[in-house]
Amino acid sequence: MLDIARLVDELDPVATNVIRAMRELPERQQRARAHLAVVEERVPNLATRVQESDYRARIAHVVEPGSAGARSAPASRAAYCALAVDGSQVEPDYHEALGIYLINVGGVVLRYGGGNADAVGARLFSQPSVRNADLWAPVENGEEDAEASAARPYARRTEVERMIAEFRQLAELIPSEAERGRTVALLDGPLIAYWVIRLAPDWMRHKAIAAVEELHAAAKEHEVALAGYISHTRSVDVVNLLKFACCTDVRQGSDLCASCREHFPRVGPGPAPCYADFDGVIDRHLYARVLASGQRSARFGLEAALGDTKRLPLQFFYLRLADDLARVEVPQWVADDPRLLDLAHAAILDQAQLGRGYPLALAEAHEQAVIRGPDRQLFHELLRRRCVREGFHPEISPKARAKRQPLG
Repeated sequence: MLDIARLVDELDPVATNVIRAMRELPERQQRARAHLAVVEERVPNLATRVQESDYRARIAHVVEPGSAGARSAPASRAAYCALAVDGSQVEPDYHEALGIYLINVGGVVLRYGGGNADAVGARLFSQPSVRNADLWAPVENGEEDAEASAARPYARRTEVERMIAEFRQLAELIPSEAERGRTVALLDGPLIAYWVIRLAPDWMRHKAIAAVEELHAAAKEHEVALAGYISHTRSVDVVNLLKFACCTDVRQGSDLCASCREHFPRVGPGPAPCYADFDGVIDRHLYARVLASGQRSARFGLEAALGDTKRLPLQFFYLRLADDLARVEVPQWVADDPRLLDLAHAAILDQAQLGRGYPLALAEAHEQAVIRGPDRQLFHELLRRRCVREGFHPEISPKARAKRQPLG
């Protein structure tokens, strides 16, 4: 039960600090935009300097001149095909019947024929996959940590396996559904959540990397504009570029000074870094007033680290919609092909208009993938019934029973 009096005591100082920071934010944003306007002039050979920095993994790479500028929307596409997938999962419940979990991938194929009624159509589907977790693996860290040490790896495992299932489903859709040079394939979120993949065990990371490479190969072979779409992004890669470029040592030809290195890219205790006056700004703040609806920012590069040695070059840009500023990530080979880059830009704009601010294909894929509360309960109930039918009565922990039948 929540102690309201203690909650208020805890809430007040935190809320005060947050409100103070929010009041200071407009001035910080203005200073950051001023840095953005001159960033490429301030540091000669900025792209090369970033590549040579020890902090390059955290910094956007300049690949298209004019970081502060806007790029107009290309001509709209009357005829194109949109593919999208999304996924969700039911984690294994260690207090319930069996260590069985569920991954559900939803997909959609939308065709727009440009006035040709025969070429217009939609296909929506979901693909559930029921899998088994090894609940009986020995616990090496002692009984006290048994639940935590078991739950964390499996929560991570199901997340990575869901990502793999999404990649594979989209890779399977492309050869059968894509129209060469006229298809955009969308993922909800980053093109590769490499920080999640890197936390997985080696065997699972190799499996995920193979799925990523399979998807990219299929898209490239069939000339599909593959893209990851992040709504209301909180990314800071371009802001980190500004922080790097405004460092006095960087401007004099070295890497970050000691004060900037100490907590880069944040501000911590000790001497203030060179970028302290606009700390707290995110990339969305930089472009919210720069881009008109439909326009995109310059392209920036980043390298997705898939392992100790594997790197996958990606590019991204920010896209202004009616009431959102989204981040769009594409493989480098899409960014290097003006035809595919324009297709991604135009198709995402059209999909967002059809979806009232969010790409319709992704919204429909989400609806196919989502597993709501009643469906989760049904999943566990079907498991229990199956066990009983086989004459097996699964053990349910006292904790699970207590939650079903609250005291009183």
